[in-house]
Amino acid sequence: MKRYLHALLLSLALAGTAAAQTNLVGTWQGRLEAEPGKPVAIQFVFKAAPGGGYSAVITSPDEGAIKNVPTTNVKFADNKLTLEVPTLSGSYAGELKNGALEGQWSQAGTKLPLTLRPYEIPILTKADMDMLRGEWSGTLVGPGGTVTIVLHFGTSADGEVQSTADVPEQGVKGLPAKDIALDDGYFSLAIPPAKARIAGTLKGDQIVGQWNQLGMSIPITLKKGKYAAAPNYLDLPATARDQLKGRWTGTLNGLAVRIRFETDAQGRTQGFFDSLQQNMLNLPIKETTLAGNKLTLALAVGAKFTGELAGDKVSGEWNQPGLPKPLPLVLTREK
Repeated sequence: MKRYLHALLLSLALAGTAAAQTNLVGTWQGRLEAEPGKPVAIQFVFKAAPGGGYSAVITSPDEGAIKNVPTTNVKFADNKLTLEVPTLSGSYAGELKNGALEGQWSQAGTKLPLTLRPYEIPILTKADMDMLRGEWSGTLVGPGGTVTIVLHFGTSADGEVQSTADVPEQGVKGLPAKDIALDDGYFSLAIPPAKARIAGTLKGDQIVGQWNQLGMSIPITLKKGKYAAAPNYLDLPATARDQLKGRWTGTLNGLAVRIRFETDAQGRTQGFFDSLQQNMLNLPIKETTLAGNKLTLALAVGAKFTGELAGDKVSGEWNQPGLPKPLPLVLTREK
């Protein structure tokens, strides 16, 4: 009887394993390298179709333009899968081997290897965490200007990896990051408050990849090491420095803002913009000109202010990318 039960349990276990291997329902993920050194995570999400078989959509956590793209002609038989993706003019064919779908993605006459495995929440090893631990920074050149992205990696008291992101030029600090993955050189990380994601390849002390946000993909290279912002000294003659020195406050679209001009012992002047209610401080002013009474300020993030200086008051307009029209702004020097 014991032998019979043992054989029965063994056969049930084997049958369960086979069923698990041939059931596609769920999320399968792989990496597609359309360009050398630029892997992109691709997910196939399978559901059981009402009449039998499967339906599927394709999505990419790394590419904002690829989200829940429908597939057609999904066929899975004898461990072989084929499907078509008309929207992308692509198709996939693979075979299930040892729990993974090994196959090729075809698009525009090009075939690329693509192996898909059941998706699992990424877990970083101690070696991964040691490799990432510290500060990484890189420059992001976007339509709104040039900014710096600074990533911080550390571990909590219970040994869990933690990460935050800063954007110094925007006064942004401590944005929480999550879904950190490091797998055979492929790195990815999500920054939910910014609806952004970084994905790329870890090469020594550099991460070469893409910044993906709101459907845009921008190249970025992050280098490991302590970030120190280079001071931006304004090219102002002494008379202009005297006219502008100090703190100027005003209200911009209901928000209290402040502009500061600070001169050091060597006569070098730096300018900063603060949005007090948003706790955005020390945004550097990139350029300042004062021609007669006309004042022009430009921030590194692409914002610009122009106004007329009259004693301790500047009346003008504030403009920045995304605004339908300039906003009025009156600045008054603090006494």
